[in-house]
This record gives sequence, C-alpha cells and structure tokens, in this order.
Amino acid sequence: MEPNRAIELHDSDVTAVSWVGRELHLAIDAYVHASNGAPAIDAGSGWIWPGVLVVDAAEVLEGAPGAFTILDGTVTIDRRASEGLVRLPFDVTGRVRLDLHGADARLVVEGTAARFVAAREPRWVELFQR
Repeated sequence: MEPNRAIELHDSDVTAVSWVGRELHLAIDAYVHASNGAPAIDAGSGWIWPGVLVVDAAEVLEGAPGAFTILDGTVTIDRRASEGLVRLPFDVTGRVRLDLHGADARLVVEGTAARFVAAREPRWVELFQR
C-alpha cells in the first residue's frame, strides 16, 4: 500500500456502534485511498480497511447511533475542518467533532480525542487513476 493514506468518508460504512465507558466506538469498513502523492487527488489504490473510530469523552449531539452507509461527512479538530477525508494515521487530541451523513441517518458526535484503530489488514479493491 502506498505511504500516503486517507479514509474517504463517502465510500465508508459504519457497521456497528457501541459504548465502552465514555468512549464511542464506531466500527467502520473504511474506504482508504492510498497514494504516493495526495490521497483522493493523485493516482493510487483503493482499499477497504475494517477498523474502529474511537471518540473519547463522547457526546452524541444528533442521531441515534446505528449502522449506515456514509454519503458525506466532516471531521473537525479544534475548528479545523476536513471535508470528506480523514488522514491516516488518525490519532488526535483536542475538541473533535464528527458529522456523518447517510441516506436516512445523521450522526454528530463531539469528544476530547479520536483515533482510528485497524481491526484487520486492509483488502485491496481497485486502482485509482486521475
């Protein structure tokens, strides 16, 4: 897999949601674009990488957490928003906000830190050309 990677939220699926103490765990089949250049811009490869997005001290502001396909999303860390992409590795501390939209679902979560933890090895899906 190429060294520069990012989760493309719009091609990812939330498969389960659970709480571990005050942590919200979003099990996700993340669509990851990997590239030698800029992920989601330059040519590279697409992968499905099962993992968990963990939000510490989580507070659900909107939505009943459950499984859904993400159509669009924004990740904001200390007022810096990233539309549709989560750069990997992802392990941040600060004011975190996830705003994820599906066809019939929306989930807005805030917390004090967030990270992506891989559950298994990624599975190659496709080549990505520009």
